[in-house]
Amino acid sequence: MRGRVEFPRVRAHQEGASVSEDVLEPSYSFSLPNCSAMADLFISAFAFQDVCNISVSRYDKFLEATSYPLPPDKSLFWGGVNAFVHQYSEAGARMVTLEDTLTGYMINLLSFCSAPDEPDGIAGPDTKCPGLNDSATCPSSALISFWTAASLNFASRARGTISIMLNASRVAFRQDSILSRYELPNIMANNVTEANILLVHAPGDEITEILWLLCSDNPTVKECDNAATPAAPPYLLVLRGKDVEDVTTRDDMAAADLNSTLPSANGSAKNMDVTSSLFEAAILAWNVTCPCILVLGNIGNTLIIAVLYRSKVMSSNMATYFLAIAVSDLLGLNLYVDLRWLRYQFAIKTWTLHEAVCKLGTWLQYASNAMSTWTLVVMVTQRALSIFWPHRVNILCSPRSAKFVIIALIMFAALSNSHFLYFSTIFELKVENITILKECNENYEDVATSIAFSIFTWIYTLTFSLLPFVVLLIDNVILIRTVVTSTRVARMRLAAGNEQQLMTREKKVSSMTLTLIFTSLSFFLLSFPFGAFGIFQMFFNNQLLADAATFQLLSFVWSICSLLWCSNYAVNFYLYFLTGRRFRAKSAEILCLLQDKGLDETSKKISEEVDRNDCPVRVSYMRQCSEITG
Repeated sequence: MRGRVEFPRVRAHQEGASVSEDVLEPSYSFSLPNCSAMADLFISAFAFQDVCNISVSRYDKFLEATSYPLPPDKSLFWGGVNAFVHQYSEAGARMVTLEDTLTGYMINLLSFCSAPDEPDGIAGPDTKCPGLNDSATCPSSALISFWTAASLNFASRARGTISIMLNASRVAFRQDSILSRYELPNIMANNVTEANILLVHAPGDEITEILWLLCSDNPTVKECDNAATPAAPPYLLVLRGKDVEDVTTRDDMAAADLNSTLPSANGSAKNMDVTSSLFEAAILAWNVTCPCILVLGNIGNTLIIAVLYRSKVMSSNMATYFLAIAVSDLLGLNLYVDLRWLRYQFAIKTWTLHEAVCKLGTWLQYASNAMSTWTLVVMVTQRALSIFWPHRVNILCSPRSAKFVIIALIMFAALSNSHFLYFSTIFELKVENITILKECNENYEDVATSIAFSIFTWIYTLTFSLLPFVVLLIDNVILIRTVVTSTRVARMRLAAGNEQQLMTREKKVSSMTLTLIFTSLSFFLLSFPFGAFGIFQMFFNNQLLADAATFQLLSFVWSICSLLWCSNYAVNFYLYFLTGRRFRAKSAEILCLLQDKGLDETSKKISEEVDRNDCPVRVSYMRQCSEITG
C-alpha cells in the first residue's frame, strides 16, 4: 500500500456492532486487500490477555500490516484539540494525523478490551472497557497500549517538516500526555528538518492560564475587557519563530482530548471569580502605588544629591557612596517604576517604541539595580570593618579610593548585565496583520538562549539577592552590637552628674551608625520577598501554571513583592532624614533656602515701595530657619 489513502471526513461507529465488524468496516469501504487478516491481527493482539496488562509490542504485526510511508511535510501531531485538529487536517488532504492513517482510522472511536472468560477472548459491545482517562487504575489496557504503539509508530515515520497543534487555552504542553511521552521522543532527528507549532486559542472558553497571562500584560486589549466571558472567536495561530499568521477561525472546540491522559485544566466558576478579583487588585495596586513611589522617590533622591553637593554632612568617601546610590535609584525609578505605571495606567509601552530602546532600557534597569545594591553593601561593610581595624580602614578608604570603588562597581554592573544588549528584543504577536501582543523581552528562539537565561537567573538571584542579604545581615549584627556596647560602656564611665554629656555621647554614636543600619535593614525587608519569590518561581515554575486560580494568586503576590522592591528606590532620603541628625539639619537648611529664594523673587517686585525697616516678616522667617538648622 503506497501513497496517501483518502478516507471519509467522519468515521461513524455503528451502535451494537462488534469490534471485529467495526475494524472490518473501513477496509470493506475501500476494498482494501486482506481485510480479514488485518482484523485478526488486531484482535489477536489483546484477546485472552490480562485486561490491564497488555504489552505494547503485541500490536507490532498489526502496525506492520497497516503502515505505509507518510508523505513528507504532512505529519500533524496534536494534544487537547481532538475535534478541531481533524477539521484542520481535512482527513489527510491538508495534513495527516495519526487518525488519518489507515492504522488510526480503522481503530479511531472504538472501545475495546480483552475478556479472558469470553469464548473469543474479547469483550462484547455492551461491556464498558477501560478508556484513556482510566490510566491510573488500568495503565496498560488494550486501548491505551494500542494508541501508545500507534503513536510510537506514527512518530518514527514522520519526515520533513512536521506540525504540532496544541490547545493554548490551557497548559499547552503537558508532561504526561501521549504527545510528550511517546510521540516527540521517537521522532527521528535525521528525518525531520523543521517543526511548526500551531496554537489553538479559544477566548470563548472559561478563563484559562494563557488568556490570563496575555491579559495581565495587555489589560486594555478588547478580548480582556470582559475576561470572564469573552465573546471573541478563537484563533488558530501558526508560530514560526517570531512571525505569527492567522490561519482560520471556528465556532466551537470540543473539550474531548483523546490524545492526552489529563483532564481539562480549566478552573471552576468559583475560581474564576477569585482570579478576576485578584487580577483587578494587582492592576489597582500598580496604578495607585506607582505614582506615590515616583513622587517620593524623585523628590527624595534629588534632595540627597542637593544636600551632598552643598554641604559636608559626612566624610567624603561616604558622601560618594550615598551619591552613587541616589543616582542609581533615580535611574531605577524612571526606567522601571515609571514605565511600568505608564503601561498599566495608560497602556503606553515605551520599551517597544524601538529595538534600541528595548535593549538599552532593559540593560540600564538591571545595571542600576545592581549598582545600587552593591554600593550599599560596600558602604555598610566598610563601616563594619572600621570597627575592627579603624586606622587601617581610614587610611585605605580615602576619597580617592572611594571613587575607584564606584568606577569598579559601575563596570561590574554594566558588564554583568551586558547580555541584555544582545538578547533583548521586541516580540510581536499578530492576528490578521493586527498586532495583539508587543513586548520587549528576551529572545528565546533557540535552546542555547533559553539555557543561558536559565543560568543567568540563578546567577542574578545569588549575586544580587542572596549574597547581598547575607553580607548586610552580618554587617548589621556587627553595627548593632557596636552601638549597644558603646552606649553601655559610656554609661559606666561617665559620672552620674554628667547626664548631658551622656546624652551627647549617645547622639554621637547613633548618628554614625543608625543611618547605615536602618538603610540596610530597609533594603533587606523590602527586597527579600521579591528575591524569595523569584527562587520559589524557579523551583515550581511548572506547578504555577497548573490552573488559573493558582496562577492569578501568585501573580498578585508577585505584584505586591515587586512594589515592595520598587519602594527601595524611594525610601532612602526619608531614612537619612529620620536617623541622621546632621543630614536632617542640612536638609532643613536647603529647604529654607529654597523658600527664601522664592521670597526674594517676590520681594523684588515691591522693593522700591517698601522701606527696609518694614520687613519684619523676612527677618522673622530667617530667624525661624536659623532655629531649625541649629
